[in-house]
Amino acid sequence: MREAEAAEEAVLLFSTLAGSFAVSAALLLVWHVLLAPRIPGTRSHEDHIFLASSFVSFYPALTAPFFAVLAMRSVPVTDNDRVMDA
Repeated sequence: MREAEAAEEAVLLFSTLAGSFAVSAALLLVWHVLLAPRIPGTRSHEDHIFLASSFVSFYPALTAPFFAVLAMRSVPVTDNDRVMDA
């Protein structure tokens, strides 16, 4: 039974990682194709890289608190073992 739970958790972890990578890659593509060409002015290559990484970093900064609150709400507070694992 414990091995089945571990396998389910591994699948969940890797599917979440793949989903986050896909969203980050899509945001980077949106930045380079749609947004960056429309920003006026001459910027250096370093500024372009900084703005692109800031745009992509915006996704986890907005979604992490939402998912953390959802995860905290699902932890049973009366079960000390599960609370310590969480």
